[in-house]
Amino acid sequence: MQRWGVRVHPAYYLGWGRLSCQFCIFGSLNQWASNAAISPERTERLHQYEQEFQYTLDNKLSIPEMAARGIVYGAIHHYPDQLRLALNREYTAPILVDPDTWTLPAGAFGEDAGPT
Repeated sequence: MQRWGVRVHPAYYLGWGRLSCQFCIFGSLNQWASNAAISPERTERLHQYEQEFQYTLDNKLSIPEMAARGIVYGAIHHYPDQLRLALNREYTAPILVDPDTWTLPAGAFGEDAGPT
């Protein structure tokens, strides 16, 4: 990525080490805490579905419980431009950047999250 100056998805700069959908059922506790911090309305809407259907997304914890047990990624507070890009439905930043200015995202080599 660096060699060719390919900018990675903004969520990697915010601390995510793995991406699929924002509210992936395989997300880590830290991802749920971070989602609750950056998208509280959407997080609450998902929790309302848990209550309506009387099933939690996780087989042991509700969405608020998962979020409460996680730690919000610190990079979220340091990269407001990346946060805006990550939450926007339209990606407006250049995909290719000067390889000499390319930076390693906060989520690189971070926690794994996904099916086990």
